[in-house]
Amino acid sequence: MNAFEKVAELRRIGKFEEAISTLEDMAKEDEKNPDIHYQIGWTLDASGKSSQAIEHYEKSLELGLQDDRNGCYLALGSSLRAIGKYTESEKFLKSAILEFPSDKALKMFYAMTLYNVNRSKEAISILLQLLMDSTLDDELKVYKRAIDGYAEDLDRVY
Repeated sequence: MNAFEKVAELRRIGKFEEAISTLEDMAKEDEKNPDIHYQIGWTLDASGKSSQAIEHYEKSLELGLQDDRNGCYLALGSSLRAIGKYTESEKFLKSAILEFPSDKALKMFYAMTLYNVNRSKEAISILLQLLMDSTLDDELKVYKRAIDGYAEDLDRVY
C-alpha cells in the first residue's frame, strides 16, 4: 500500500489527525507536490475543517495539479461556499466549468453558489438542465422539450 492509499484508508475509517500528520510529513519532504496538498485539503475538509483546507486546495492548483484537477476545483469552490465566501466560490467554480464543461458535479455546486449570490434564476436553469440530462424517469422525459425551454428562460411568457 502506497502512502496515498494509506491516507485514503485512514480517512475512510475516520482517523483524520493521523492522515493529516502523515500528509504533513510527506509535504515536508516534497513541499512542491500538488497531490500532497490536495490530499491535505481533502482530509481537512473531510474532518470538518473547510476553512483550513482552502489554502491547500489553492496551493495544489498553483503547483499545477493534473490528476483530479476538477475535483480540487470542486472542493475549493464548495469549501469557499461553505464558509460564506460566495463570490470567491463562484469565481473558482466558473473557471472550473470552463476547463471541464462536461463535469456535472461542478455545475451542481456552481448552481448552489449562484443561489447564495442571489442569482436564483440562473441556478434553477442549471439545475433543470442537469435534471433533464440525467433523469431516467419516463414521466419527466415526456416533458423534456418543455422543461428545456423553461430552463432557457423561466420568465418567458408565452
